[in-house]
Amino acid sequence: MSSIGSNDRNTPNHERPLDSDDERHPVDIQVGSRVRLRRISVGISEEGLCAALGVTAERMHEYESGVTRIGASLLYEISKQLKCPPRVFFEDM
Repeated sequence: MSSIGSNDRNTPNHERPLDSDDERHPVDIQVGSRVRLRRISVGISEEGLCAALGVTAERMHEYESGVTRIGASLLYEISKQLKCPPRVFFEDM
């Protein structure tokens, strides 16, 4: 019996970490890095944001580095926690 992991074909593409030979999408990198910059600028720790969103620190690191795409509903929740409109994460694109 095979194990089910994050690269399982039943896992939505936007939730799968990219394989080492895949490239991260520039938009995912931009959004993740803007989340990190905003989080730091408002003085919220990674642990604090993780707790508020109910995600692990490992997953948050994947989001902030652009390895894993942030879905629309999570981006909305992040923007509420960081007290900014979602468009902030797309500025300078």
